[in-house]
Amino acid sequence: MNNEEIKFTFDVKSLDKFRKSLTNLGKINKVIKIKFKGDKMIMYALEESGNITLAFKCHTYLIKDFFHIIEDDLTKEDSFTGEFDDGMSDGEEDVLEFDWIIGDVKLFYNKLSFFGQKDMGGKFTISERNDVKQVSKIEISDGRYNFSLFSSEAHIVRDITLDQLNKLLDTEASDLKISFSTEEFNSSKKACTIDSEDVVCILLEKDRIKIKQSSWALLVGQLEEKMNTKSYCFHKKFLKSINPIESEMNIWCFRTFVLFQEHNEKFMISYEQEY
Repeated sequence: MNNEEIKFTFDVKSLDKFRKSLTNLGKINKVIKIKFKGDKMIMYALEESGNITLAFKCHTYLIKDFFHIIEDDLTKEDSFTGEFDDGMSDGEEDVLEFDWIIGDVKLFYNKLSFFGQKDMGGKFTISERNDVKQVSKIEISDGRYNFSLFSSEAHIVRDITLDQLNKLLDTEASDLKISFSTEEFNSSKKACTIDSEDVVCILLEKDRIKIKQSSWALLVGQLEEKMNTKSYCFHKKFLKSINPIESEMNIWCFRTFVLFQEHNEKFMISYEQEY
């Protein structure tokens, strides 16, 4: 099996944003999968129980937000034929597409903490198995410090394609969209830390939106019209992974899960779904 190397540079100015994404996703699972396709990269983590997905969170970026891929010399001479490779195949450019599985996000985060003074350079070592290209090792250096880290095997995290993701989390397919203030939501998170109960619910009651546990309830917003009572209940630990930036937050309610979405972040919390 032949390995392929993809070299890159990494702008130190984007390191904090990258590490923040690692920390954010690491709250869901220590295993993170990053899919590179075309000019985009999606980072995701999920928590499962058997064949039930309890939570799924992803961040979407342009690859160049972090990694600047170093292209091979387009006029490189082939050592066997003596001809020059123009980097094209049948008139089409090769599309960048591979997966990278970080098996222990805390370990990777800690290794990155030695960087921060200068831009870094590095390379992905890519292997192919069952027609899927996957990073087997990453190496990074800033000239002062360098490290290498082997990736985990593909079977430890479920693969979700971009097409599947777009279809599953299409807000146009939701049953209902609710909105309430971020300030009130943060108050509900504080209330959850006081109560020992594990389950928290978003309760839609007449024209009111409440966040509650068995011993308390907080009115966080209003519905545009009255509706039959409906509740969406899940483990309160997932609240710590919802950190809105805007003053108002939106949640889309689907038949079997709720979705928080803001900018490049999507977070699905299932309350009964079986996949």
